[in-house]
Order: sequence, then structure tokens, then C-alpha cells
Amino acid sequence: MDGMLTNTNTRDALLLAAYAAERRAFTGPIIRGAFRRRGLWPFGPELMKANVRANLGLVDIGETAVEAARHAASEVIMAAQGRVDEARAGSSSGRAVVKRGVVHSPFLLLEQQRKVQEAAAKAEEDKAVRRVAREERKVNQERELAQKVASRELHRCRVCADKVHRGGKTWVGCACGAFWVFPACSKQLAAGAALAEHVIMCAGPPESGSGSQSGVGDSCSSSDDSE
Repeated sequence: MDGMLTNTNTRDALLLAAYAAERRAFTGPIIRGAFRRRGLWPFGPELMKANVRANLGLVDIGETAVEAARHAASEVIMAAQGRVDEARAGSSSGRAVVKRGVVHSPFLLLEQQRKVQEAAAKAEEDKAVRRVAREERKVNQERELAQKVASRELHRCRVCADKVHRGGKTWVGCACGAFWVFPACSKQLAAGAALAEHVIMCAGPPESGSGSQSGVGDSCSSSDDSE
């Protein structure tokens, strides 16, 4: 970008940028600190030799910080591997097992086996109880759904079979609650015929003349009340 703005070629622009970055990075304190760490000033022959041997890979154990860090890292890795091996010896697939390499009492082993079997049996029992409860809930839900569907069909208009009675006093129906006619459909001739047929069926077979007349009258009166 600077080269494009100052009409300078790319090579000169990169060299100028690198020179400016070096001037900002290599200040006096940084240079003096690097000389002290490398043993250049004040002159330290042992420190300089140690740095050279470290850079060339000729480092004795514990001689420099690099080797100390490597040794510490190896100890950490070995300790972590030891913990992993110990965990593998004490457990398998998430289940408690007998620790290896140790002499155990047979009574303790039998007691441990009994506890494991009891825990497994209790888990199976709880699972069976949950399964039965789940099946009962499913059956109850299906029964409630069937009852809702049946109730909806009982409250459906017997003429148009489109409207469903959900309350109100304008519908024409029987006192038994199994016959309903939409107010607009009640003015049709089919509604009267269907209502008369249902009243006869709802009243049952006539036992006597007086009983038959009384039953029909009761049904019709209840239908009139629903209107």
C-alpha cells in the first residue's frame, strides 16, 4: 500500500518496512538484555558454552533449563500413565470389579457378589414397574381418546352430520343426550322424522297403552325443553 501511494516498487517498500520494524524492535534495553542472557556482555564463557551446547543438542541431564523442562514433562506423563493403569486395574466398563494382584477373602467376594445381584434385581424390578406404569398410562390415554370420540359422535347433528353440540339451549335433542339436531336443521322434515324414530327407540317396547303414551310424552317434553 505504501509503495502504491509513494510510487515505490515492491522490493524497496518491503525493505523499508522491515528496516522500520527492526528499528522499533531492537532497542537498547532489548539488545543489552539479549547480550546478558547469551553471555556476550558481560562476557560469560560458561553461559555461552551452555547455550551453544543446548542449541546443538549436546546437553547433559539437568545442565540447562531445557533439559529440566523435558525431565519435568516426562515425570508428569509417567504419573498420568500410572493413574490410567491404576484406574484400569480397578474398574471395567463402568462396573466395580475385584482389584487385581491382591488376595481377597472368599466371604467378602460372596458378599460383594450378593450386593451386585441385589442391585441388578432391584434395577430390573424398577424397570418393570416403570414399564407397567407406562403401559397403563398408554391404555388410559387410548380409553380417554375413545370416550372423547364417542361423545363427539353422540353430540353430532343427526341431520347434517357436520355440526357438533357443545352446549347451549338452541339445539333440539332428547333427554337421553344421545340425539341432537342443529337449530337450522331442526326445521327440516328429516329432523322431525329422525326425532320421532329416536323417541320410539328411546322409550322402548310398550308395556301397555298408558305406559307407551307416557314414555313418548316424557321424551318429547325433554326435547322441547332442550329447544
